[in-house]
Amino acid sequence: MEPTNAIYNRSLIKGDLVPTRLDELTNPELKGKVAIQSVQDWSEGMYSFYYFATLLKLIGEKKWDSIITAFLNNVSPSSFPCYHNMQKYVARGSFGIGLPLPLIKVSWGVATLHLRDIPDTASLRSIGIVTKGAHQNAAELFYDYLLSEVWQNKMGKDYEGLIPIRPGATMKYNAKFTKDMTYFPDEQGVREAFSKDSLLEKFKQIGLP
Repeated sequence: MEPTNAIYNRSLIKGDLVPTRLDELTNPELKGKVAIQSVQDWSEGMYSFYYFATLLKLIGEKKWDSIITAFLNNVSPSSFPCYHNMQKYVARGSFGIGLPLPLIKVSWGVATLHLRDIPDTASLRSIGIVTKGAHQNAAELFYDYLLSEVWQNKMGKDYEGLIPIRPGATMKYNAKFTKDMTYFPDEQGVREAFSKDSLLEKFKQIGLP
């Protein structure tokens, strides 16, 4: 799992400028200080695309349209194909806020931006075995290893932003998952992404980069 939220640089975003609600991300004083992963450029994955699609479902189309339009007009966010690179730009102070992003090193002078009016979200990392692979037994052994206590503990200790799902596994962040957490993408979201009425066209029309 990758617990997902926005992050902010504490040396650049302070006091009343720190958003606590989704609509506060539309504050014109944040212009030039916000970065997002591109929803259109899928060369480094669809993390941001699925996040904004999930956000639309959570708050409804009318509110989503209003907030995203104001966000784009007032803030003019910069976009990056890779959220890992975007994360570094926020950490070093080139931008004050980055979204969406998984948990990161607190020693980098950044903090998670908790928006009270939307549920906690997490992105799912997945594995699978193809049905006619040349080395089926090896694939199954590797699959079992990835879910083993050894690997899950190592991932929880050494990998930034990744949280193991094995019960009892050691976690660097001591993250707490609740029944109300929203995980993305779901099966419907993946199917809709590649349908003829893809949300990508909506995102393009509204102006998300």
